[in-house]
Amino acid sequence: MSILLVGADGQLGFELLRELGPAAIPLTHRDIEIGDPIGTLAAVEAAAPETVINTAAYHNLPDCEKDPERAFRVNVLGPRNLARACRKAGARLVHISTDYVFDGRKQAPYTEDDVPCPLNVYGASKAAGEFFVPAAGRWLTIRTSSL
Repeated sequence: MSILLVGADGQLGFELLRELGPAAIPLTHRDIEIGDPIGTLAAVEAAAPETVINTAAYHNLPDCEKDPERAFRVNVLGPRNLARACRKAGARLVHISTDYVFDGRKQAPYTEDDVPCPLNVYGASKAAGEFFVPAAGRWLTIRTSSL
């Protein structure tokens, strides 16, 4: 099984790369700009993976508030571009998201059926990015609260 690991030099990507070993094809920001649809498609097609794991994100909360355009380019357009590329390449997309898509007010654990209600630009951008992931055809979104 070949796995294209996007964001391989980030905290989660680094750990996944250690676990996946030679099955992983690591891509860092230097290798792929997921905000660019043409470059993203080219990278996915060149790798011809069975699965793409997207760990890339613009997640610095203060910076996201200062530069929402960048947050949305990475966190919304990136998953959209990866989903489109995966669909065309016949690859499964595993997208890593966050519990920041919720406001934290629910008194019980959140489920996948709960409607997002983000409180900041980062959460809003991640929630919007999740919307595009099903376009991959075969997909999984994982929301994590911390690494």
